[in-house]
Amino acid sequence: MKFIPLSRIALASATLVAASAQAAPLQNGSFGAGLDHWSTVGDVAVVTGPAAGHFFGGGSTLVLGTASLSNEDDTPFGAGAFNVSGTDVVLAAQANGAEANLGLSTGAFASATGADDAVEASSAAQSFFLNTGDTISFTWQVLTRDAFAGNGDSVNDSAWVAFSLAADPQQAATVTQTQLGNIGTLSLMTGSDGWRVTGLNTFSFTAATGGTARLGWGVNDMVDATGTTLLAIQNVTVQAAAVPEPASVALLLVALGVIGLSTLRRRQR
Repeated sequence: MKFIPLSRIALASATLVAASAQAAPLQNGSFGAGLDHWSTVGDVAVVTGPAAGHFFGGGSTLVLGTASLSNEDDTPFGAGAFNVSGTDVVLAAQANGAEANLGLSTGAFASATGADDAVEASSAAQSFFLNTGDTISFTWQVLTRDAFAGNGDSVNDSAWVAFSLAADPQQAATVTQTQLGNIGTLSLMTGSDGWRVTGLNTFSFTAATGGTARLGWGVNDMVDATGTTLLAIQNVTVQAAAVPEPASVALLLVALGVIGLSTLRRRQR
């Protein structure tokens, strides 16, 4: 039997312990600390309760919108009436704007739907580390005051999730852009507050490999800027993949030590 140096056993054991203790450091997924750790572009805010004439519930909700501060997007309401943050929206295709914040190329919102132009937009994103097998989930809801809501046309105001994962930090990550929905084809209910809203929806996926991830969302007007659309996000969580329990790791260390000592004694006989 080949002798395994105890130093190698210790090194392997230490590596195992370090790997088992590593956690996915998503920060402020509940939005209880406002926008801390989130990079935002455009009209983005964390709200508790009512905002833009709608009640979002008692918890903290990340809201991204398309309401301009200078243009009357929702006549007869004045400019900025449904802006949630006090920060103006940006043009979707502008350099270093809402798309770039998600790691997308300029024009990605429009090209994904075959539209000529995506107009006003906002986005929010965070980079963090994931382990293989970690599961990310969040709840989302779309609200709109756009007159084209429910018309069946897929070229309409849209909400997006973007995700990238780089196992090697020296290499550029490929961004996956997924449309959560558009106001033309989503199932919408009309509320007494004038908003047409979807129900609460859950989105989740599992990381196929570990590495540096970036998760974000965007919302944009499509074709024209008339009628505000909002995307609401809640409860962003990372469920860690199963790792060895501390007791299991300890037993493995003992077993490795016994094997090493047993091998050493045989060689000394």
